[in-house]
Amino acid sequence: MAPCQNGLKVSETHLQTLSDHVSRLALALSSVIDRALATEEARDSLTRLFSRRYMHSILQHEVAYSLTNSSSFAVLLIDVDNFKMVNDAHGHQIGDDALVQVAETLLSNVRTSDFVFRYGGEEFLILLSEIAVDLAHQKAENIREAIAGLRIPSGTGSEITLTVSIGIAMHDGHPDFNRVVGAADQALMTAKEAGKDRVVVAN
Repeated sequence: MAPCQNGLKVSETHLQTLSDHVSRLALALSSVIDRALATEEARDSLTRLFSRRYMHSILQHEVAYSLTNSSSFAVLLIDVDNFKMVNDAHGHQIGDDALVQVAETLLSNVRTSDFVFRYGGEEFLILLSEIAVDLAHQKAENIREAIAGLRIPSGTGSEITLTVSIGIAMHDGHPDFNRVVGAADQALMTAKEAGKDRVVVAN
Protein backbone atom coordinates (compact mmCIF):
# COMPACT_ATOMS: atom_id res chain seq x y z
CA MET A 1 0.00 0.00 0.00
CA ALA A 2 2.92 2.34 0.72
CA PRO A 3 3.93 2.76 -2.93
CA CYS A 4 0.36 3.66 -3.82
CA GLN A 5 0.15 6.17 -1.00
CA ASN A 6 3.47 7.72 -1.97
CA GLY A 7 2.34 7.83 -5.57
CA LEU A 8 -0.83 9.61 -4.54
CA LYS A 9 1.14 12.19 -2.56
CA VAL A 10 3.43 12.84 -5.51
CA SER A 11 0.44 13.17 -7.79
CA GLU A 12 -1.26 15.66 -5.46
CA THR A 13 1.97 17.66 -5.18
CA HIS A 14 2.31 17.79 -8.94
CA LEU A 15 -1.30 18.89 -9.31
CA GLN A 16 -0.83 21.68 -6.77
CA THR A 17 2.34 22.82 -8.52
CA LEU A 18 0.53 22.82 -11.87
CA SER A 19 -2.34 24.80 -10.36
CA ASP A 20 0.10 27.38 -8.97
CA HIS A 21 1.78 27.73 -12.36
CA VAL A 22 -1.58 28.13 -14.09
CA SER A 23 -2.62 30.85 -11.62
CA ARG A 24 0.59 32.80 -12.18
CA LEU A 25 0.25 32.39 -15.94
CA ALA A 26 -3.34 33.67 -15.84
CA LEU A 27 -2.29 36.79 -13.93
CA ALA A 28 0.60 37.48 -16.29
CA LEU A 29 -1.57 36.99 -19.36
CA SER A 30 -4.26 39.30 -17.96
CA SER A 31 -1.80 42.18 -17.79
CA VAL A 32 -0.43 41.52 -21.28
CA ILE A 33 -3.89 41.13 -22.81
CA ASP A 34 -5.25 44.28 -21.18
CA ARG A 35 -2.41 46.33 -22.65
CA ALA A 36 -2.69 44.71 -26.08
CA LEU A 37 -6.46 45.15 -26.39
CA ALA A 38 -6.13 48.84 -25.58
CA THR A 39 -4.22 49.39 -28.85
CA GLU A 40 -5.80 50.23 -32.18
CA GLU A 41 -4.20 47.23 -33.89
CA ALA A 42 -6.24 44.90 -31.68
CA ARG A 43 -9.32 45.75 -33.76
CA ASP A 44 -10.38 44.56 -37.18
CA SER A 45 -10.36 47.60 -39.46
CA LEU A 46 -13.82 46.95 -40.95
CA THR A 47 -15.97 45.57 -38.15
CA ARG A 48 -14.06 47.01 -35.15
CA LEU A 49 -14.31 43.60 -33.51
CA PHE A 50 -11.21 42.10 -31.92
CA SER A 51 -8.67 40.86 -34.45
CA ARG A 52 -8.03 37.14 -34.81
CA ARG A 53 -4.34 37.71 -34.04
CA TYR A 54 -5.26 38.25 -30.36
CA MET A 55 -7.64 35.32 -30.15
CA HIS A 56 -5.02 32.77 -29.11
CA SER A 57 -3.77 34.84 -26.17
CA ILE A 58 -7.29 35.46 -24.90
CA LEU A 59 -8.33 31.82 -25.28
CA GLN A 60 -5.18 30.70 -23.50
CA HIS A 61 -5.99 33.08 -20.66
CA GLU A 62 -9.57 31.81 -20.52
CA VAL A 63 -8.38 28.20 -20.33
CA ALA A 64 -6.01 29.10 -17.47
CA TYR A 65 -8.81 30.90 -15.65
CA SER A 66 -11.21 28.02 -16.22
CA LEU A 67 -8.76 25.43 -14.89
CA THR A 68 -7.94 27.54 -11.85
CA ASN A 69 -11.53 28.35 -10.95
CA SER A 70 -13.26 25.14 -12.09
CA SER A 71 -15.50 27.17 -14.40
CA SER A 72 -16.57 26.57 -17.97
CA PHE A 73 -16.72 28.69 -21.09
CA ALA A 74 -18.19 28.33 -24.57
CA VAL A 75 -16.85 29.03 -28.04
CA LEU A 76 -19.29 29.98 -30.78
CA LEU A 77 -18.20 29.86 -34.42
CA ILE A 78 -20.55 31.81 -36.66
CA ASP A 79 -20.66 31.80 -40.45
CA VAL A 80 -22.88 34.05 -42.58
CA ASP A 81 -24.70 31.69 -44.95
CA ASN A 82 -24.24 32.13 -48.71
CA PHE A 83 -22.35 35.38 -48.23
CA LYS A 84 -20.59 35.12 -51.60
CA MET A 85 -23.99 35.60 -53.22
CA VAL A 86 -24.36 38.96 -51.45
CA ASN A 87 -21.02 40.17 -52.80
CA ASP A 88 -21.72 38.81 -56.28
CA ALA A 89 -25.21 40.32 -56.51
CA HIS A 90 -24.69 43.65 -54.76
CA GLY A 91 -20.95 44.37 -54.71
CA HIS A 92 -18.32 44.35 -52.01
CA GLN A 93 -19.33 47.69 -50.50
CA ILE A 94 -22.80 46.38 -49.68
CA GLY A 95 -21.17 43.18 -48.49
CA ASP A 96 -18.96 45.18 -46.14
CA ASP A 97 -22.00 47.10 -44.86
CA ALA A 98 -23.69 43.77 -44.14
CA LEU A 99 -20.67 42.50 -42.18
CA VAL A 100 -20.61 45.67 -40.11
CA GLN A 101 -24.28 45.21 -39.21
CA VAL A 102 -23.67 41.56 -38.33
CA ALA A 103 -20.76 42.61 -36.09
CA GLU A 104 -22.91 45.22 -34.33
CA THR A 105 -25.63 42.60 -33.79
CA LEU A 106 -23.13 40.18 -32.27
CA LEU A 107 -21.85 42.84 -29.88
CA SER A 108 -25.36 43.77 -28.79
CA ASN A 109 -26.11 40.15 -27.87
CA VAL A 110 -23.13 39.38 -25.60
CA ARG A 111 -22.01 40.50 -22.15
CA THR A 112 -19.16 42.88 -21.39
CA SER A 113 -17.16 39.90 -20.11
CA ASP A 114 -17.38 38.11 -23.48
CA PHE A 115 -15.11 38.51 -26.51
CA VAL A 116 -16.14 38.81 -30.16
CA PHE A 117 -13.58 38.27 -32.93
CA ARG A 118 -13.66 38.53 -36.67
CA TYR A 119 -12.41 35.03 -37.39
CA GLY A 120 -11.98 35.55 -41.12
CA GLY A 121 -14.07 36.80 -44.04
CA GLU A 122 -17.70 36.25 -43.05
CA GLU A 123 -16.83 34.09 -40.03
CA PHE A 124 -16.87 35.25 -36.42
CA LEU A 125 -15.84 33.68 -33.12
CA ILE A 126 -17.40 34.49 -29.75
CA LEU A 127 -15.95 33.46 -26.41
CA LEU A 128 -18.67 33.31 -23.75
CA SER A 129 -16.97 33.27 -20.35
CA GLU A 130 -18.24 31.39 -17.29
CA ILE A 131 -21.37 30.00 -18.87
CA ALA A 132 -23.34 26.75 -18.93
CA VAL A 133 -24.27 24.98 -22.15
CA ASP A 134 -28.00 25.75 -21.97
CA LEU A 135 -27.42 29.49 -21.65
CA ALA A 136 -24.76 29.41 -24.39
CA HIS A 137 -27.27 27.69 -26.67
CA GLN A 138 -29.93 30.28 -25.87
CA LYS A 139 -27.53 33.13 -26.62
CA ALA A 140 -26.63 31.52 -29.94
CA GLU A 141 -30.31 31.22 -30.86
CA ASN A 142 -30.86 34.86 -29.91
CA ILE A 143 -27.98 35.84 -32.20
CA ARG A 144 -29.31 33.72 -35.05
CA GLU A 145 -32.78 35.26 -34.76
CA ALA A 146 -31.43 38.82 -34.43
CA ILE A 147 -29.35 38.49 -37.60
CA ALA A 148 -32.28 36.94 -39.48
CA GLY A 149 -34.23 40.06 -38.52
CA LEU A 150 -31.75 42.48 -40.09
CA ARG A 151 -32.85 44.43 -43.15
CA ILE A 152 -29.81 45.75 -44.99
CA PRO A 153 -30.24 48.34 -47.78
CA SER A 154 -28.95 46.99 -51.08
CA GLY A 155 -28.42 50.41 -52.63
CA THR A 156 -31.09 49.77 -55.29
CA GLY A 157 -34.20 50.19 -53.16
CA SER A 158 -34.44 46.59 -52.03
CA GLU A 159 -33.29 45.03 -48.78
CA ILE A 160 -30.97 42.12 -48.06
CA THR A 161 -31.69 39.49 -45.41
CA LEU A 162 -29.11 37.17 -43.93
CA THR A 163 -28.97 33.92 -42.00
CA VAL A 164 -26.14 32.40 -40.01
CA SER A 165 -25.03 28.93 -39.01
CA ILE A 166 -23.54 28.57 -35.52
CA GLY A 167 -21.44 25.84 -33.94
CA ILE A 168 -21.05 25.72 -30.15
CA ALA A 169 -18.45 23.87 -28.10
CA MET A 170 -17.95 23.89 -24.33
CA HIS A 171 -14.49 23.82 -22.83
CA ASP A 172 -14.00 20.34 -21.41
CA GLY A 173 -11.02 21.05 -19.15
CA HIS A 174 -8.37 20.29 -21.75
CA PRO A 175 -5.38 22.68 -21.53
CA ASP A 176 -5.16 23.14 -25.32
CA PHE A 177 -7.70 25.74 -26.48
CA ASN A 178 -7.45 24.42 -30.06
CA ARG A 179 -9.50 21.45 -28.89
CA VAL A 180 -12.59 23.55 -28.09
CA VAL A 181 -12.19 25.69 -31.23
CA GLY A 182 -11.94 22.54 -33.34
CA ALA A 183 -15.07 21.12 -31.72
CA ALA A 184 -16.95 24.37 -32.45
CA ASP A 185 -15.75 24.26 -36.05
CA GLN A 186 -17.00 20.69 -36.44
CA ALA A 187 -20.38 21.68 -34.99
CA LEU A 188 -20.52 24.58 -37.45
CA MET A 189 -19.85 22.22 -40.35
CA THR A 190 -22.66 19.99 -39.10
CA ALA A 191 -25.02 22.99 -38.97
CA LYS A 192 -24.20 23.97 -42.55
CA GLU A 193 -24.50 20.41 -43.84
CA ALA A 194 -27.89 20.11 -42.12
CA GLY A 195 -29.29 23.03 -44.12
CA LYS A 196 -27.77 26.18 -42.55
CA ASP A 197 -29.63 28.82 -40.50
CA ARG A 198 -29.33 26.75 -37.33
CA VAL A 199 -27.37 26.18 -34.12
CA VAL A 200 -25.55 22.93 -33.38
CA VAL A 201 -23.86 22.05 -30.08
CA ALA A 202 -20.79 19.81 -30.27
CA ASN A 203 -21.18 16.39 -28.68
